[in-house]
Amino acid sequence: MGLLKPAWQGEDVEKAIKVIEKENNQNNLYKIATKAPLGGIRAKAVEKLNDQSMLADIAENDRDWEVRKLAVEKMANQIVLSNVAKRDEMSLVADAAVKRITEQTILFDIVCDGAAHISVRGIAISMITDQLLLTDIALGKNHVDWDASLHAADKLADRAVAHDVYNNISKSEYSAAREAAAIRLAELN
Repeated sequence: MGLLKPAWQGEDVEKAIKVIEKENNQNNLYKIATKAPLGGIRAKAVEKLNDQSMLADIAENDRDWEVRKLAVEKMANQIVLSNVAKRDEMSLVADAAVKRITEQTILFDIVCDGAAHISVRGIAISMITDQLLLTDIALGKNHVDWDASLHAADKLADRAVAHDVYNNISKSEYSAAREAAAIRLAELN
């Protein structure tokens, strides 16, 4: 006669959820979040987790993208979020990660380091406010693609910076970014 399995290891989702709702121990919740066979049960345990290192492990390693995304949405660690934004195979998870990043240099790194999904780079650029970082992107430094350069040039808010970008982009390279800088320059007059 075998031992009874915990409710969260079974197929009865309602019973498992009741067990999780009563559980407050972070170690037990982490065990459920990483070992339960059903994604919905793991997700319910993630909802109650607060430990950032446990959430980081789940955000980077869970087999179910919905569980990874849920963990990401509770994360604060900028480095882990950056790693997920750059590497997660599912764009919805990577997008959620980049949206939680607040550090300008990390957002810049995501744009320049070539995140796996173009949507991630676009979100990162939309969140960058530092004019010097936007200038570097608009000028095509750090080997960014022309699309990133164009979007950065569209965000230039300083007349002198827009003028600098316009003057320093040759007509052949990143011509769309040069044109965007010219438009921003005209708008800022």
